[in-house]
Amino acid sequence: MNLLMNAYEAIGDGDGEICLDANFVRIPENGSADGAGITPGDYVRLEVSDTGIGMEPEVHARMFDPFFSTKLEGRGLGLAVVEKILREHGAAMSVVCTPGRGTSFQAWFPAAEKLENNTTSMATGEKSLGSGTILVVEDEELLRVALVKGLKRRGFSVVEASDAAGALTQIRSDPCSIDSILLDMVLPGKISSCAVFEEAQRIKPGVKIILTSAYSKETAMALFSGMRVEHFLRKPFHFADIVELLDNGPER
Repeated sequence: MNLLMNAYEAIGDGDGEICLDANFVRIPENGSADGAGITPGDYVRLEVSDTGIGMEPEVHARMFDPFFSTKLEGRGLGLAVVEKILREHGAAMSVVCTPGRGTSFQAWFPAAEKLENNTTSMATGEKSLGSGTILVVEDEELLRVALVKGLKRRGFSVVEASDAAGALTQIRSDPCSIDSILLDMVLPGKISSCAVFEEAQRIKPGVKIILTSAYSKETAMALFSGMRVEHFLRKPFHFADIVELLDNGPER
């Protein structure tokens, strides 16, 4: 999704083409992938290419740096998150770009030697369903929608807010019904996530609040200095991490 959105924005208002392609590729011994240093082996290569504006060398060199962005309203986390997801899957990325002529991102996923048997039934393959009501406070719409759907499938009741003002409205209107809060550390608007954190604890002492951020835990603790932050997840996180904390899992 992130690579496709970047390709779309690189083309802009003019005519252009975006190509999404996936292939099995075998890199022989003593071979490499487009000079990217990818080791020999079998891969599934996912490629997203566009005919957009491309990247200048200085942008190309920093594209995976956290918080580096060429967009006026960008946070510079998209490609950093993509790179981390690939790394966690043992995958790698190669990038070919020419200023004014487009960019090609190629994600190289190591191919499995054999297919795993994933036919275990839902009844025996999943844990018992969760319970309680979760307030999801997240301004990134795609992430918020995914979290809400996932939590509902897991058995939780969910209410949501895209900013601090909406979160405060939810908390003040029916505090007794909210069992846990999933709170993004950086929210748009004049009201901060710190204000939401404090108000939630004031209205309902002991409510479980899971703070999420792309910043490190140390940075989060500094910004929430003097507040008792017991649960923290750094983005990008796995959905299972959220469920584990909601099911009274250990602090992260």
